[in-house]
Amino acid sequence: MDSVPKEKIENIKKILDKHKDEIKKYEIQGTGIGFKTKNGKRTNELAIIIYIKKKKNIDELNREKSSMIPKEIEGIPTDIVEVQEGFRPR
Repeated sequence: MDSVPKEKIENIKKILDKHKDEIKKYEIQGTGIGFKTKNGKRTNELAIIIYIKKKKNIDELNREKSSMIPKEIEGIPTDIVEVQEGFRPR
């Protein structure tokens, strides 16, 4: 796999920082930058990783009057990762 240009990562960091308040409304556990996973396999596509405690289906979101996390932010795909126990310090 080719290495990722530093400029690309810096650009994604700026986008993530620009939208941090908007992202917080989704009850997230944390965010990061990494490679998107599709069908259980890591791709070579950089993404904004959004960690949540539990993924919800559309019916649950509608009942809670919550909105879906966007599939992309400023053209950068998002990848929703479930961490049921939440983050813990190492």
